[in-house]
Amino acid sequence: MAITTPNKLTITKESEFVFTPMAVDPLKTALMNSNHLYSYFTPNLLSFMPTGGSDGRGFQYIVPVCPSADGLQYDVWVTLLPTATTAITVTVDKNTGTNPTSGWSTSVATTSLFGFTAGVWASKRVTPTLAANVTMLRITLGSSAAYTVGHVAVHPLPGSPSAGIKACGFIPFDDSVFSGYGAAVNTELVDRSRTNALSVLRDRQQCLASFVQPWHATPFTNGPFVVSLPAYSYEPTRLIGKAVASVPGQVTLTATVYAIASVDGGATADLITVSSGNTGVSLPATGQLVSTTLNLHADGTQTATVPFEIRVKAHAGQMTYLQALVVMWRPGD
Repeated sequence: MAITTPNKLTITKESEFVFTPMAVDPLKTALMNSNHLYSYFTPNLLSFMPTGGSDGRGFQYIVPVCPSADGLQYDVWVTLLPTATTAITVTVDKNTGTNPTSGWSTSVATTSLFGFTAGVWASKRVTPTLAANVTMLRITLGSSAAYTVGHVAVHPLPGSPSAGIKACGFIPFDDSVFSGYGAAVNTELVDRSRTNALSVLRDRQQCLASFVQPWHATPFTNGPFVVSLPAYSYEPTRLIGKAVASVPGQVTLTATVYAIASVDGGATADLITVSSGNTGVSLPATGQLVSTTLNLHADGTQTATVPFEIRVKAHAGQMTYLQALVVMWRPGD
């Protein structure tokens, strides 16, 4: 038994589709390519440039996530600009509920990051394993010296599949199936490369847009992007940010918007808005993790993109604070 994972895709020539009796190619190549896809398709689960990320000695971000059904190991990359060579600690915690103030368990023990040069950008990583039921990550950074957080990215760590059907539906191809005399080429194997590719593409959701700022349990006294209005009846929304996502070949697609936001009092409904072109959705600022679906439209070309606008509203005399928002998508939705 041997599950072989090639380190690059192999493109089968058109002339090779003229089958000789009981030939193993191009079927074997297609199946090997599906092993490659499982191992090396690592789209960003998260990618954000946090606000309020300069000259701090301690930052914490709580962000919604949708990990793989297969319980994969993930790379968490933090890009930093330090003011000294002092070590910076990173802790990644996980939550399986919707309340960002409780239910946390450590998925990676506190890790000290070394090797910094004052005034020089550096990228450092930790590698937690995330179960399929994880709903939020809490990324905490701390140091005795000031630093700037420039970017945080989270993506699956490449790795070869082990034997057996995976939770996402992927079935690794064992190339020894073709090594015996007179090995069969059947419909199941012909279909497997297609179903494997679809299983992996739909399992590993991709971050299309995000807005993340430091977590504050009491944001209305120190949050950098608190939206407030004076006590009058007109209640406009405030533009917080814009983004553009690349979606090659897509015409209609459905994304899921996740958000964590809170208010200092009063009604919470419809305070967070995400729009794309002529369509949009609203979410409440309940202090809990909430979500809704957003229908998107693109032109179907290989350079197709979709725009996003994120807006926040506050009722008269009150304040709204958006802790984190991400837009997730998987092919086929």
